[in-house]
Amino acid sequence: MVTGIASMDKPRRNYIGSAHIAGILEIEGAYGTQFSIAHELRTGESVFDDEENLPEPISLGIELEPYVLKTYARQERAKIYQSQPHFKMPFRNQLAATPDAIVQSEDGHYRLVDAKVVGDYKWSEVPMRYEASSQWQLGIARADGAQVNECDLAVYHLPARRLVVYRIEFNPEWFETAVEYAIQWYRAYVIDGKTPPVTGHRATSEILKRIQANVGKSVNLDDKADLIEALAAANAELKTAEERRDAIRNKLFSVMGDAEIGLVDGKPRFTWKAQKGRESLDQKALKADHPDLYQSYQRTGASFRVARIVGGK
Repeated sequence: MVTGIASMDKPRRNYIGSAHIAGILEIEGAYGTQFSIAHELRTGESVFDDEENLPEPISLGIELEPYVLKTYARQERAKIYQSQPHFKMPFRNQLAATPDAIVQSEDGHYRLVDAKVVGDYKWSEVPMRYEASSQWQLGIARADGAQVNECDLAVYHLPARRLVVYRIEFNPEWFETAVEYAIQWYRAYVIDGKTPPVTGHRATSEILKRIQANVGKSVNLDDKADLIEALAAANAELKTAEERRDAIRNKLFSVMGDAEIGLVDGKPRFTWKAQKGRESLDQKALKADHPDLYQSYQRTGASFRVARIVGGK
């Protein structure tokens, strides 16, 4: 029997959910970071509010989730007991989880289901960021009264066009450690407002880019001058690396000539193939031939800030 299922009118973005835990634990490949997640939990503003910023697996997962769940139920001969159940950890309302579904198998057992769409042809093992999400869902659900021990990670591998089910068994030791860390993290970075680690991850960059400039305002960076010098050095290293890459690539191009495939030990190792050019609108011609139409569809994009190193010693 499954108990502890709350209603669907759950609050958003004021709790640590399964989508956050990999980022909080700094697991490789996580879509969020401690910085972006703390910002979301403090303000309600997510790095993924703009659909254009959604990583493709998340976007496809949202769009194809009903298909994945339906295919899973048919393939596993399971009955969907409830979609999107919401669980909270007793006395720890900042910890919650919303699996995609609870299902009942033919033998009467209940399981959680987490539907995913990935661009990998196959997995030899479940990436830790996905296992962490499933373990979090299991632990929170069990703490809230659900009698579940397994979560089926229903993964649709796009290149293979195949649904594969990876069964995750609950690991109480992992969950206890994750909960302890998450509570300490929440207290430090959400309640106390400390600044989480700042990384070069896309999610962190996206949050920082949203800070609007106060025209003319200055701030003293005497104690951060080493960061400016480090940035200048990194820019120089990047330029050198790009020039080296381009030189190596051009040497290969000169050898390839009009060939598309380069072989090493008789097997393809390098390709240089033509691909269809991007279709684009001839704005110059449109403006000349239909100025009124051109003007009616013209839009100005959002302003953005540009970083430059100025002056110097």
